[in-house]
Amino acid sequence: MSTSASDRPRDAVTGPRDDAASPVARRLVSAARWALPAGTWAYLGLADLDAPLFGRAGTPVFLGLATLLALGLVGWRAARGRRVALTAGEAMVAGCLAGAIVVDVGQLDLLGLRDLGIYLHAGEHFLSGSAVYDTVPLVAYPADLSRLPFLYPPPALPVFALLARLPFPLAAALWVGGCAAAAAAALRAFGLRWPWVAASFLWLPMFQGMYVGNVAVPALLLFALAPRIPSLLVFGPLFKPQAAIPALWLPRERRWRSLLLGLGVLAAICLATLPLTGIDRWSEWLGGLATYNDSQRNVPGLYGFALARSVPIAVVAVVAAIALVLALRARALVGLGRLGVVSVVASPSLYTHGYLVAIPEILRLDAPWLWLIVALSSTRGPLPGWTLLPLLLLVAWLVPAVRRTGDRPGWPHPLDGSPGVWPAGSHRARANGLDSGR
Repeated sequence: MSTSASDRPRDAVTGPRDDAASPVARRLVSAARWALPAGTWAYLGLADLDAPLFGRAGTPVFLGLATLLALGLVGWRAARGRRVALTAGEAMVAGCLAGAIVVDVGQLDLLGLRDLGIYLHAGEHFLSGSAVYDTVPLVAYPADLSRLPFLYPPPALPVFALLARLPFPLAAALWVGGCAAAAAAALRAFGLRWPWVAASFLWLPMFQGMYVGNVAVPALLLFALAPRIPSLLVFGPLFKPQAAIPALWLPRERRWRSLLLGLGVLAAICLATLPLTGIDRWSEWLGGLATYNDSQRNVPGLYGFALARSVPIAVVAVVAAIALVLALRARALVGLGRLGVVSVVASPSLYTHGYLVAIPEILRLDAPWLWLIVALSSTRGPLPGWTLLPLLLLVAWLVPAVRRTGDRPGWPHPLDGSPGVWPAGSHRARANGLDSGR
């Protein structure tokens, strides 16, 4: 009796395996299986050339650490009487983990809690009644990066003013501790088990967001809790303007009550803080955004990895519009995850921690492609990984073959043995099919 392709054993990358294939064919399949991890190691090794704090030793440090991690995994299994052979998927995970550690250590040449410093300086200016928002464009980076422009709307100022009144060690401890708790809660809400939560803290967007103290880390929790408390999506603009995009999920899913509730609470926050901030702060904020736009033209590094740094704004608008249409076509939590990616694509200024809202869509990828995304986002240098990352996620929406459909033997996935992203949504949401989509 013949065996259909769907009944044959499935190879980790190349699909169904034909046990009757010739030795040459088997060698070709094996070579193809190892091509992705080998390419990943080469890419990360090149990225770590001249790594900060390592100098020219960055590449050897990466290769040595990746090899030690791979051998450690083999030894750990051998000590427990399990198989010894290293799979291609495990080799790729070892490379990604080593790349993450090397680039994380490289972040230590930056000013720690730089962004928290920006917020605290804004709080101090607010308390003293001096200008909070810039009126003169930058022509170069300030010597102290904590003096970069403050861009958040006026309702955030009283919060940062309270933190600014505390001794810095206490303010820093409260902020970092709160960010760590928020990040862990968000990752758990996406469905990650605790070992993967701990490993995720090494991923560059999460590590750098924590290290510089960026507000994107606690803001991730609002996005993660949206299936349970949809109104939280409306508060995104208090952190980043592009964070308003995921709120489009509410009218898309006809969550009118949640939308109105969120808008009502947001309006109440603005009105409650108005006696403290004054109406003039709002016009100053809008002026500060315009000034920052001029600063970006003078100092292109302020774009970060935003598409606007590489292509005209008209092209960014077209790409963002296409991404928005594709996202709104998807239903339920799939659509919500895609809107998070749209906010990345449309971001006018984008740093590594800005990619955190893409986590649900990254988790929806099949294991080889998920680790490819992790590898691309484990560099800090001029290589094109960060620009390619959101575009690859858009491609994944159109190519079902790269989406996760189940566990792949030999290829670890953070959701192995888990229902999937946002499994912690309410029982009512699951009953209504809100944790699925097309």
